[in-house]
Amino acid sequence: MKYRLKALGSLTDAGVSSLGNAVLTVLGAHLLPPVAFGYLATYLTVGILVTGCNRVLLVDAYTLKYSAASPEYRHQAARSVLGCSVTSGVALCVVALIVASFAPPDGRDPILALAVVLPMLICQDSIRWVCYAGGNVRDALVNTALWTVGTFAGVGVLVEMHSFTTASGIVVWGASAGIGALFGLSSTGLLPRIQDSKSWLGEAKSIGSRSLVDFTLTQAIGPAGGLVIAAVCGAAAYGTLRVAQLPLAAVQIAIMGTISLIQPLMVVQVSQGDMAQAKKIALVAAGGMVGVTLFVVAASFTVPAQFMALIFSDDWITSRPLLPLAALSFVGGSLSAAYGPFLRAVGQLSFEVFTKAVIAPITIVLVLVGAWLFSIWGGAGAQAVGALGLGFVTVARARRSTNFQVVE
Repeated sequence: MKYRLKALGSLTDAGVSSLGNAVLTVLGAHLLPPVAFGYLATYLTVGILVTGCNRVLLVDAYTLKYSAASPEYRHQAARSVLGCSVTSGVALCVVALIVASFAPPDGRDPILALAVVLPMLICQDSIRWVCYAGGNVRDALVNTALWTVGTFAGVGVLVEMHSFTTASGIVVWGASAGIGALFGLSSTGLLPRIQDSKSWLGEAKSIGSRSLVDFTLTQAIGPAGGLVIAAVCGAAAYGTLRVAQLPLAAVQIAIMGTISLIQPLMVVQVSQGDMAQAKKIALVAAGGMVGVTLFVVAASFTVPAQFMALIFSDDWITSRPLLPLAALSFVGGSLSAAYGPFLRAVGQLSFEVFTKAVIAPITIVLVLVGAWLFSIWGGAGAQAVGALGLGFVTVARARRSTNFQVVE
């Protein structure tokens, strides 16, 4: 019963988080010109990628090393990792401000907006995952709910005032994350120890560096491939692909909820020697996510296109043919999301990194060539091939794994 409640809480948290992002994206698709929407989708992707990089570099080590530790050890380590995340957020803000100073005038405002909110996005994400590592799903959920509700309210005000732009949407999105972060810090009683930033970076370096490489390579197969499509085909073309992906928000919810739930759970199961149960959890998670993907695709082609256009965008009729290719990418991502945490829990992160180091560059080249020769269709098809290849390799390795290696 306790496990089911945590599973429900994790999926709900991921759903609430994805709902806020989806609403901002859908409104952008409806209200902004195609090029402006393409820029909004691009900068949201960049913000999510930067936040994810911080998580794997600094927070993954906390999840893997302290999920099964005593509350006292977890509390002290949590203060250190949060202090390091705050420092990281400020440093990244400065970097983004420098980048904005070199940007052309018409593209400067969105970058400035993202720079300002990066520390809030990073802090909100870090406290959320710290809560998961300690089994505190409730606070993680409230944290995310405040972010989403804040985004809803802020975007509503912008629309009412006819002030919704790429930059203002990003500011509301990030500032609302700051509200969630403040709640998370208050509810957990965790005061970030900025002075521990250097020491935590040293402690997290071994796991974090490999996790960062792993994450970067994974994103090169997934979201970063979309940025390549944007660079080759233009922001409007990337916006078309993002509209096709909107119905798959439910799958994204399942993927994020699954990772946040099963990563610490895998660590506990493997530490107790129950490898069979850990593999069973991965199998059930993979089956569920693939099933949701297939259902969404079938429903999207069954519901009249005119009705779907009212929900997502007037561009839906143009974007819908891309949905099957996008779905194949999500199937591959689902397999990796279900079995990747198992490999990390048994100490095979190095294998993940090696596999992605082989597959990611090949995928990026295929996306680049495909987009160049066949526009968005070629790029999306190449993304699907890379994601499926990685998913199948991850599953095969996990199913054959029988040995546990200590996570350093």
